[in-house]
Amino acid sequence: MTEPPRVTVLRKIWGSAWFRGLAVAMVAGLVTHFVFPWLADIHARPTVEVTSPVAGERVQWTPEGQLVTGTCRKVGGDLHLYVAIHPLPTDNWYVQRMPTMINGHWAAVVYFGMEEVGLGDQYVLRGIPGTPHLIHLHIQQAVSSSLSDAVSGLGTPR
Repeated sequence: MTEPPRVTVLRKIWGSAWFRGLAVAMVAGLVTHFVFPWLADIHARPTVEVTSPVAGERVQWTPEGQLVTGTCRKVGGDLHLYVAIHPLPTDNWYVQRMPTMINGHWAAVVYFGMEEVGLGDQYVLRGIPGTPHLIHLHIQQAVSSSLSDAVSGLGTPR
């Protein structure tokens, strides 16, 4: 029994070297497009960025605190986000209340100084990913990193 002409043509195409080359190129393209970015993302470090206030912006002291916002990636589950401020005249870092996180965005209420303490000081504001039992180590790492890496936001209360 002979094959229909359509099947014969398909067998010739599938058996040809150019089709095998095309198939290999398609598979390589799919792997490059889908698998490599996924593998790179597995080992990506968490990132946290402060979007408001921006560096150099003046911040207002209020008893209710000031809303600070930002973005984060690879934070969640066992890895929490902490927001800490550092008044530049001191050696202290102050961890603030836990931020609210939704779809890679976060918001936290931050207290820049107190009513009569810290007014006019400059502050370093940092979002720090970490685990609850090691937060002090995470803050030490944030402090020991270069100042350009550590300064996510810098403000002066009015």
